[in-house]
Amino acid sequence: MLNTDSLHTWLIANGFRRVTENREWTAQRGDVFIWGRMNYSGGAGGHTGIFIGHDNIIHCNYGNNGVTVNNYDAYWVADGGPYFYAYRYAGTATQGDDDMDLSKLTGTVPVTAYGVAWITNPNGAILYDNNRKATSRKLAYGTGWVVNSLEKGWLQVGGLIRPDDAVLKLNKGAVSDDWTGQVIQVTVGDAYTQAKPTGGQAGIKYLPKGSRWKVIGATKGFVNIGGWVDAKKVRIEV
Repeated sequence: MLNTDSLHTWLIANGFRRVTENREWTAQRGDVFIWGRMNYSGGAGGHTGIFIGHDNIIHCNYGNNGVTVNNYDAYWVADGGPYFYAYRYAGTATQGDDDMDLSKLTGTVPVTAYGVAWITNPNGAILYDNNRKATSRKLAYGTGWVVNSLEKGWLQVGGLIRPDDAVLKLNKGAVSDDWTGQVIQVTVGDAYTQAKPTGGQAGIKYLPKGSRWKVIGATKGFVNIGGWVDAKKVRIEV
């Protein structure tokens, strides 16, 4: 079961992006808010709900002994102005990416990668080190970066970036082991299928470089496309 700490990672993994952290923003229907600092908001220390419009939220709350609709600002003030975050589903319009067509953002990543992050902040995304300290490097608007993992809600791309600076397109097979609809591209000139997902197997069917194949499943180091292929010789489309 999720709580207000684990909800951050769940939202990112399911197509949401953070649109603000403790800063005023223009709320939209469907935005999810979380109150309480990340990693310190479990139990009574946090609260969450969903916007049903620009001003009002629906949420389960102790004060009204159930699920109610309230004005967000009024409820936030009454609760002492807690630290907050807000997330928005990536398929909707988001601040800072008005001129970017998210539906056309495609790329390929290693089979084991979490997905690809497309930088949607027009000013670029600051790259942070593993201690969350800003470096001098900035990732340019519109560029895509392989996401290796999530680190407490931040995106690991060979350094950390804030999720509100990018939209994440998931490799759902690696995240949830659901390979339905996934497609691989062959990246080398010596790829073959084999009978079993182990090393030392004889090649059966030659897979031309650049060819695309639907994925049936995957296991450690191999992808099943009706025969097993070495995962290092292909990339997954996202």
